[in-house]
Amino acid sequence: MSKEGEARPGESTQSGAPPPVTGAKDPGGAPPGSEKEPPTLEKLFHHWLYQRFGIRGLVVLTLLSLTVFVWWNWDKVRTLPLVSLVVEWLSQESLPRAPAGKFTVAVARLENDEDRKYENFLWEELDEYEGIEVIRVDRKVMPGHVVSDERDKAGHAQAQKYLEKTGADVLLWGTVIRLGIQSTPKLYWTASRDWTASRDLAHRNRYPPENLNLPALFWDDLVNVLGLLVLTQSAELLDAEGHYVADRLEPFVEKVRHLLEGSEGRGWNVETRASMRVILANSLVVLGVQSRESRELVEAVAAYRAALDEMPRERVPLDWAGTQNSLGNALVRLSEREGGTARLEEAVAAYRAALEEMTRKRAPLDWAGTQSNLGNALVRLSEREGSAARLEEAVAAYQAALEEVSRELTPLQWAMTQNDLGIALKTLGEREGGVARLEEAVAAFRAALEEKTRERVPLGWAMTQNNLGTALSVLGSMEGSAARLEEAVAAYRAALKERTRERVPLDWAMTQNNLGNALWVLGQRKQSTSMHCEALQGLTLAWEVFSRARTHDAMRTAQEARSASRLLRSQLGSQGLEGCLKVTVRRAPSGRGGDEPAGY
Repeated sequence: MSKEGEARPGESTQSGAPPPVTGAKDPGGAPPGSEKEPPTLEKLFHHWLYQRFGIRGLVVLTLLSLTVFVWWNWDKVRTLPLVSLVVEWLSQESLPRAPAGKFTVAVARLENDEDRKYENFLWEELDEYEGIEVIRVDRKVMPGHVVSDERDKAGHAQAQKYLEKTGADVLLWGTVIRLGIQSTPKLYWTASRDWTASRDLAHRNRYPPENLNLPALFWDDLVNVLGLLVLTQSAELLDAEGHYVADRLEPFVEKVRHLLEGSEGRGWNVETRASMRVILANSLVVLGVQSRESRELVEAVAAYRAALDEMPRERVPLDWAGTQNSLGNALVRLSEREGGTARLEEAVAAYRAALEEMTRKRAPLDWAGTQSNLGNALVRLSEREGSAARLEEAVAAYQAALEEVSRELTPLQWAMTQNDLGIALKTLGEREGGVARLEEAVAAFRAALEEKTRERVPLGWAMTQNNLGTALSVLGSMEGSAARLEEAVAAYRAALKERTRERVPLDWAMTQNNLGNALWVLGQRKQSTSMHCEALQGLTLAWEVFSRARTHDAMRTAQEARSASRLLRSQLGSQGLEGCLKVTVRRAPSGRGGDEPAGY
């Protein structure tokens, strides 16, 4: 029982003052014995910013603060791994395009190259090199996630992609190796055609500067890479035998010309320069033949002769003989554009010089090819001189060649020799006035066509079809055989499927002229006005093209075509000509057998 005046549990006391409460807080929320902490200016600013702008304001303030911090400490921030990669990517320049007309060497950024010291050094040295263009590729090539051989292979593959994007021919890339205070660049060459050519130089790809210049080994390797590139590109173009490649050869020839202009510089030697001249000359011959321009052939002859001056016969006898053979080919082609026999006599001399070193025992197939070429020159010389003896020499040369040339091993060379033999036999048959040689010629042309197909060599196939037509035309005229003439017409029409006016205008005109003559004779046999009209069309079109060519053979053929067309007009008379003019659709000389109005 509690005493009076004592408070019971759960009851308040009767006195006026409340009992103390343990742990009670003051109105300010501070525990007893502590003072209230005043808010900082930053907290007040954050509170005001939040009240005023909400969460967006806080985000903006944070970003601004981060920007100021990064700017103030940029020298340290930029070295962080991820940041450095982003900065490098954002600062890269766009990839340039290689200019036309010269071989282009691209210089990539080098790994570990402080302030791009070695890159600038390489660019300045190459920029002074004559005959090439130099561009910068603001990219590093060396992959960092692979090792050893795989690393190099991946680097070349990446470099190839940059070459495709820029159109450059060679990319120079690599890294800078540092040993203490010394450093040297380790460089790689990647060519646009085949990076394995660069791999061949991997054992010697460090080029420590010598007296503030690149060492001689660097320039040797540059010339070697460019030489391999020229060789590869020329092979791609010239191996397309029988196809029209003049449009692709022109820019290539221009590049090689410029390259040879700087061939007196560092890294070049006599043998390399001579080889490059031969490649240029080979390309110029094909370009001159397909474009029908004499200047390319004249330049080719000069290039071959310059190469022979730099190519010692005693050291490289077979190379010397091969260049003599090529010189003979260019001279024969040039003789077609010029009158007289001088070029042909020079060609015969070149072939005979080649055969002194290129013997049947030493190089049987090359010997056979040169024998065939000698026969070609002798046939053309006989035409200018009217000499049957030259033709007999030519037939002997072709037959000797066929003793070595195998249809099974070298079908196209065999077919070409058969074609050339056919030409000599046809000409001999015309001179002798008998059919035996002509029948041999027809057999030779048909044998050639078995290997020289339209699919394999379209222009070569068309040439042999034209030659077959000429032999059949002569044979038909001698025998009085309409069947032979019809075969000739069919052969000419086949040739015109590939010999178009756009691609090879003079060859097209020659076949048109031949077709016109065959149709004229056949039209007389069959009393066919339509054949006479088509003959007049072909002769007229041939004259139009040949009269503009201004070459010796072309002008001669133009006169023949003009004389034949005038004679045919007189035979047709005004009434016949009027009938021809009323023909609205005529067989045209296009490759697809389209129609073209006659230009009477």
